[in-house]
Amino acid sequence: LVPQDLGDILKAYTKEVIRQSPEDLLVFSRDYFSRLANLPVQSGPDISIIQILDLREQLDRLSDPRKLAPSGYGMLKVQAVRQTCAAVKIPAAMVDKVARLGEFSEECDWSEFLVLLFTLLSATPRRAVEMMFEVFGDQAGRLNNTRFLALIAHLARRDTTMQGAFMEHLAKYLPSELIVFSDLMQIPVFVNSVH
Repeated sequence: LVPQDLGDILKAYTKEVIRQSPEDLLVFSRDYFSRLANLPVQSGPDISIIQILDLREQLDRLSDPRKLAPSGYGMLKVQAVRQTCAAVKIPAAMVDKVARLGEFSEECDWSEFLVLLFTLLSATPRRAVEMMFEVFGDQAGRLNNTRFLALIAHLARRDTTMQGAFMEHLAKYLPSELIVFSDLMQIPVFVNSVH
C-alpha cells in the first residue's frame, strides 16, 4: 500500500535536492529526512512542513529579484501570495489571519508572511524561530546572520519583548557568519525573549 502523501514528500525532497545541489546525495538525504522526521508543525491547523517548504519555494520562484524587500527576500502582490497558499492547501482562514496580522494590503515581503504564519502555527515564539531555520536554512539548518536578523526583525516589530535593544544585543552576540538554532540558545537576550 502506497502512503497517500508519498508523492508530496518525494516532490519536496526532489525540489530541495535541485535547490541545494549537494555534493554527497546520501548524506544530504539522510540529513533531510532526519530533519523532516523531527519537524512536525506543533499546533494550529493541520499544515505539514512539506506544505510550508513547498510554499516557500513557490513564493521564492514568483519573486522578482529586481524588487527586493529590506529583508533581502522579494515583494509580492498579496493576491499572488493568497493564490500560492491555496495551491499548497494552506487554509484561506489562516492566510486571512496572517494578512491581518501583517497589515498587508497590496504587497508584502513574502518572508514576513511566512514568519507570521510560523507564529500562528507554533505553540511558542521559540518554535516559530526554530521554524525559520527549518524553512529558510540550508540542508544543515544553518542561516546566514544577515538573513536571520532580517527574519527575526519581522517578529521584533510585533513582539514587545523583542523591541528596544534586543536586536542590537542579538546581533552583537551571534556566534559566526552561519548560525544554527542551537547557537541562539546560548544568547541570554534571545532565551529571555522567547521563553
